[in-house]
Amino acid sequence: MSAAVTAARAGLVRCGSCEKLSRARPLAPGARARCPRCGAVLWRRKPGSLERSWAFLLAAIICYVPANLYPVMEVGGPGGSEADTILSGVQAMFAVGWYPVGLLIFFASITVPILKILSLMGLLVSVQRRSNFSREPAGCTAPAPHPVGSSGSAPQATGRASPL
Repeated sequence: MSAAVTAARAGLVRCGSCEKLSRARPLAPGARARCPRCGAVLWRRKPGSLERSWAFLLAAIICYVPANLYPVMEVGGPGGSEADTILSGVQAMFAVGWYPVGLLIFFASITVPILKILSLMGLLVSVQRRSNFSREPAGCTAPAPHPVGSSGSAPQATGRASPL
């Protein structure tokens, strides 16, 4: 398996200010690389990015709980008013037969945020452990299709693109 080409391996750095991609050059001790376009300091990796990502994930988890426990709407009528949480709103939609609306609210407000939190957690754990899981793109294991009208034998690979 060959290692995947990354910007760091190719010796490239991106300016966080103007997005210019520059070649990394050796520097004297204590010197800082600057963007040739805007003069901002260039970093190979954003300092503290992993810690910030964990902090945002923790904040998302903390905010997710009250967002689903506290009422988000209040419906009032002649008989009084009733406060509803997201889940009780979904149940109300199901009770009146509005299944598509109930499913939409459930997926958009409950399922998608949970999947995002779990995905980000998995990504952060794999980055923190320096996992090399799936750095190579998956190869195609299916046989190549035969051209229409061929006798069944696959064309020989010539290394050139065939005209269409």
